[in-house]
Amino acid sequence: MEHESLDAKLELPLTNNISELLEDWLRNLISDKNSLIIITTQSTETKPLGLIIGYLQVQPNNFTVFEMHGVIQMVWVDQEYRRKGLARLLVNHMEDTFQNLKVPYCEIQYSSSNVEAKAFWKKAGYEVTSVTCRKLFSKS
Repeated sequence: MEHESLDAKLELPLTNNISELLEDWLRNLISDKNSLIIITTQSTETKPLGLIIGYLQVQPNNFTVFEMHGVIQMVWVDQEYRRKGLARLLVNHMEDTFQNLKVPYCEIQYSSSNVEAKAFWKKAGYEVTSVTCRKLFSKS
């Protein structure tokens, strides 16, 4: 979350119980049959070196011919293992899984201020298809 932070004037404050909510979110992901979580470790350690979370998104409308698409929700690699190709391997594995499930395409989102993410996803073959904007209203 820290890596994805926006310009301070646009950041949304987190709740006091963020850890509890994240645990609930992960618990729900694990039990969701449309979720896919890939965690990589070294055989000698239990500490994760990286992970990727994706899921199948059922199309909410009939405007396209596709019934679903894949979403990569997050990719994380431990600081010590960054810039060694691990994130690319995780993405390749997720994409292969989606393709084996006959998923026609995959989408991702990242913070506009995250230049590393922008470069990574462009190099991975992803193209920008939409832009999300935010306007915070002053408290009255």
